[in-house]
Amino acid sequence: MRKKDTFRTIPLLQAIYVSVTAIWPLVHIESFMRVTGYKTDVWLVKTVSVLLFALMILLYRSAIKNKPISLTLSASAISATAGLIIVELVYYFKGIIAQVYFWDAIIETIFLLWWINIFLSTYQRKHKSTL
Repeated sequence: MRKKDTFRTIPLLQAIYVSVTAIWPLVHIESFMRVTGYKTDVWLVKTVSVLLFALMILLYRSAIKNKPISLTLSASAISATAGLIIVELVYYFKGIIAQVYFWDAIIETIFLLWWINIFLSTYQRKHKSTL
């Protein structure tokens, strides 16, 4: 895979992944909870799902846009992905949420590392003259 292709492929893979995790509880909460564990606050699960749509749109836009990925887009993807990872790991290690969230955090960490790399390389390229 050429480096240029990863600029589109990785955001697309993450967009698809986020789409599944965002849409699933909205479409069929019962099967979602069978996999992720019972939730007392179903409204909160659905709220998080709706909020994930913003990340999903950014990722799809990044995947289809024929321009370099901006620092703003990278920073948005980093903050959203890191936030999900932190929440999942904290509550997993407290024993509050199921192991599936631990594995989700591992998958999200792979995406996060890619976004950090993109952010740093874009920053260095844009600020080359001042470094």
